Amino acid sequence: MKSLLLASVALVATASATTVFAADLIIEEPVAIVDVASTDWTGGYVGVNAGIASADIDWEAFGGGLTGNYDASGWLLGVQAGYNWQSDNIVYGIEADAAWADISGEDDDFPPDAVTRSIDWNASLRGRLGFAVESLLFYGTAGVAVANSSAEVFGEEDSATHIGWTAGVGVEALVTQDISLRAEYRFSSYGDEDYDFDLGSPVTTGFDTHTVTVGLNFHF
Repeated sequence: MKSLLLASVALVATASATTVFAADLIIEEPVAIVDVASTDWTGGYVGVNAGIASADIDWEAFGGGLTGNYDASGWLLGVQAGYNWQSDNIVYGIEADAAWADISGEDDDFPPDAVTRSIDWNASLRGRLGFAVESLLFYGTAGVAVANSSAEVFGEEDSATHIGWTAGVGVEALVTQDISLRAEYRFSSYGDEDYDFDLGSPVTTGFDTHTVTVGLNFHF
């Protein structure tokens, strides 16, 4: 009987030791907590853009005694730089851009190539205001714009720089933390300037443009 009791005690002790040893071998797997930070648009950026454009050109001469209107179209290739600030979902900032353009047309009311015009470059300084939804930014933009135009009338050439305003809308998407793609539409209206073609009267010209561009930005 005594031997049976001692054997029982030894068996219990062995089982307990085995249980404790096994418990020591169990390592709880830590729960991974991924902290997904919301997208922050704050910071500077530089980029490039390209697109298409159309223009509506108005002109008059001899005190309004002679007037005309015609269209032009073409493309532009440019660069931009700016800075954004973000507060909650609101993003605001400033941007400057400049583009080399080839936007040309001629007045069909005259013989072919008698009255032609091209817009050679444009630039702007604008504010931006938008609403961010994670990696997407929907924005509006407006500011001051300048453009250089050259024209030829019956073999005489002249050029001028026009000052005006521009406004538009766009959408931008972060594809990585440092790179974004965007698409933008802008309307620009440029004030009148006088061109001298030795006609006895300057030709006063102004124009509006519509541009659609896509761009690539590098954020820092």
